Amino acid sequence: MAKILCIEDEPDFRDSIVDFLKEEGHEVTQAENGRQGLDALARNPFDLVVSDIGMPVMSGLEMLTEFRNRYPEKAGIPVIFLTAFGQKKDLMQGRVLGADDYLLKPVDFDLLHASIDAKLHRIHGLKHFITSELDSMRGQLLQMLMHELHSPITAIVGFSDMMNKEALGPIVNDKYKDFVSTINRAGHTLLSLVNNCLDTASLLANHHRPVAQDIDMEGMIWECLQAVKGEMGAGVKLIQQIDPDLPTLKGDRALLSRAIISLIQDAISHRPVSGAFRLSISLDGQQRLVMAFDDMVALEHVTGQVQEFPLRNPKDFLKSYLHGFIDINSSNMRFLQAVMHIHDGWMQVRVSEGEILGLQLIFPGADWSVSSESCKDDEVT
Repeated sequence: MAKILCIEDEPDFRDSIVDFLKEEGHEVTQAENGRQGLDALARNPFDLVVSDIGMPVMSGLEMLTEFRNRYPEKAGIPVIFLTAFGQKKDLMQGRVLGADDYLLKPVDFDLLHASIDAKLHRIHGLKHFITSELDSMRGQLLQMLMHELHSPITAIVGFSDMMNKEALGPIVNDKYKDFVSTINRAGHTLLSLVNNCLDTASLLANHHRPVAQDIDMEGMIWECLQAVKGEMGAGVKLIQQIDPDLPTLKGDRALLSRAIISLIQDAISHRPVSGAFRLSISLDGQQRLVMAFDDMVALEHVTGQVQEFPLRNPKDFLKSYLHGFIDINSSNMRFLQAVMHIHDGWMQVRVSEGEILGLQLIFPGADWSVSSESCKDDEVT
């Protein structure tokens, strides 16, 4: 379906064109002359214009001249002129102004259909090409920037690791020790950010080919929890509910592990001193794997309506007013979205009164429901 503007001063003929276009499935706006058509073009986005040439108040050619002068950014909108005479002078002037086609009255609707279809197909192809090129350029620029940052950050991490271990001798001043520890933590955070940005750009540009392998989800989650255990404060609890009869998942184990570790790290950083999180994995009604990660503290204090927002595409954004135990628009979450996308899955966020309560990873097609009766409960503190 396309949005088409029909400009024609003869009411009966205009009605017949509008009826035909609507039957074709298009959304049509009408105008009686060039002046009304120009006003409509200024207010609304259209995919195509069908216009008469000879009209009172403002002709089709005058309308096109003024439109091209006023709105050069809309020059790509195709214009099909309808004319009763087909005079050479008008045809030449229209071509110079950028008219895409001429049809003689009485109009053959089969020809009109073919002309509209060809113009819309061309515009769609052009938009797709431009979007693909821009996405490619953005990805290349991001990768160049991240590669430039990677080396100095790696050096900061490496040297601060050595200083933390006092490899070349003791650090006498305690304040310097604190400075080194702070620099080291910041370096690791930046390095993780850079690596996630590089991997996300690579995944979205299809430069990374995921390794398909059978994944034991229970074993993978255990390894992820061991990787972050040292970052958890004494008052932070992580409760596991894992169905003992889970099937193996086909996917890229290394990518999924990194994405889940990033998710847990985000949650821990939000509640570094005290907090409780639940990580559950089970099967939905369609025997699909569903992994849910919930903020138990937030869930205990829910008073408002709970809403769910699916994120099915790596380019999906949530509104910035949302807050909670994860930053859904962070680089870590972008990486997780990209990883889910290549596994034909998606993320779903559970929200109440602007606060994020939980995140669900769906492989694929499940509702928000996690069965806890047959789950195995473990607690990591």
